[in-house]
Amino acid sequence: MTTYANLKTYAQDNYHDSTDTKAVREIGRFVNDAFRRIARAHDWSFYLKTGRVNTAVKYDTGTVAINTNATALTLSGGTWPLDAVGNHIVVDANSNVQFEVKTRDSGTQVTFKDGQKWLDSNVSGGTYKLYYYVYDLPSNFRKMYDHESEDQFLWYMVPTDFEFYQLTNNDDTGTPTFYTIVGNRKMKVWPYPDEAKVIDFLYYRWPAALTTDGDTMDWVEDWVDLVYRAIDYEIGVRTGKLLAERAGVFQQTLMEYKAMDNTRQFTRRTARLDVLGMPIIPNMQIRRGSIT
Repeated sequence: MTTYANLKTYAQDNYHDSTDTKAVREIGRFVNDAFRRIARAHDWSFYLKTGRVNTAVKYDTGTVAINTNATALTLSGGTWPLDAVGNHIVVDANSNVQFEVKTRDSGTQVTFKDGQKWLDSNVSGGTYKLYYYVYDLPSNFRKMYDHESEDQFLWYMVPTDFEFYQLTNNDDTGTPTFYTIVGNRKMKVWPYPDEAKVIDFLYYRWPAALTTDGDTMDWVEDWVDLVYRAIDYEIGVRTGKLLAERAGVFQQTLMEYKAMDNTRQFTRRTARLDVLGMPIIPNMQIRRGSIT
């Protein structure tokens, strides 16, 4: 099996034989950057995985108090959940305004995000909701492929449309209907869930980074020559030497393997899902858009 040490040796042979600290770091970057370049260039079947988001139920135990222009919300008869930070609160005295929790100061007090404060009249014994609509995606998430869930169907919205919709539908709860992907691997759903749900999905992952010499490359062994061509390309980008030639060879090799992988993913899939020319599963249930 091809290891990190093997690939670094190849890179060193094609870069230079220097073993100083900077050169060693550069060679390591050439290798890992080559895999990320390959991953970005195509949706490879062997980087396809199943992911899951478990939604959380809103928290509304007890009552809250807050004064005009205050940024801290005090809870009585309950305890702020440990995961309150980063999630959102609506005080029912004005449910048109939501607040993001910056800090959980104690079990009975949270502070709003900078720039957010309560502008209405003093509230004492008020009802509220702490709700969850932002969820972490897998740490190796690169791109969404397909979307399946346990008991609901979600429609994708581009982030700007989602933010506008959420902003104009504050305090909207029920079964999530829409989702988007933003920031550092975050999924947002709306309306915010009124019960715990399971959202399963298919996604393309990033290749595992190689860190120690014995690490085996996260790639098809028989296709290792594409990795070599990608390393050559990274060296060309860094040095400017033979860049056009190296880029051309990489692109040619890439096209060959993309064609092979497309056959693996889609030709067999069509044959499996079509009976006498008729699809046995509606296309909308097979592929629901790609989100980068």
